[in-house]
Amino acid sequence: MKTSIILTAAIASTLAAGPATTGRVTVTGGPNAGTYNLDAAASCEFSKEKAPAPNHSFYIMLGAPNANGRTIKDPKVMTVMYLRVPDADRRIPVSQFWTAFVFGDPSHGTSYTVETRPGEKNPGGSGSVTIAQHGEAATVTFDAKTAAGIEFKGAIQCTDVLRD
Repeated sequence: MKTSIILTAAIASTLAAGPATTGRVTVTGGPNAGTYNLDAAASCEFSKEKAPAPNHSFYIMLGAPNANGRTIKDPKVMTVMYLRVPDADRRIPVSQFWTAFVFGDPSHGTSYTVETRPGEKNPGGSGSVTIAQHGEAATVTFDAKTAAGIEFKGAIQCTDVLRD
């Protein structure tokens, strides 16, 4: 009985805490101009890399709030944002990253990407990402522009991070 009460309290506490990661993206240009809020139950990930790669990489995937795992088919809704930074240890803006923003159905919707990592397929776009780690949290700011000139600016707040 005690175990089930403790387990129930732990689950309720986790659910009440809200998302581990939140983001706000402002889009300038194109048919999806506007401001969007995203979140994730998952923590931001800092992964240890093997030499000669930088020491740590960063990755996060955010989705539309309250989606509850359902596909959102409204083409005007930003449903998914991905961000991968191969060098997460720098305390200055980095210009090598990959990001993608999807509107509508995550599998078949409209997707915008910026790929600035050397040697990757389909390079295009420009911008910068800054990662500020503070204790068990991190703040990520980004300014990305597609090759077509659509700009995505925003911030991601990681209230919890995973590190290996």
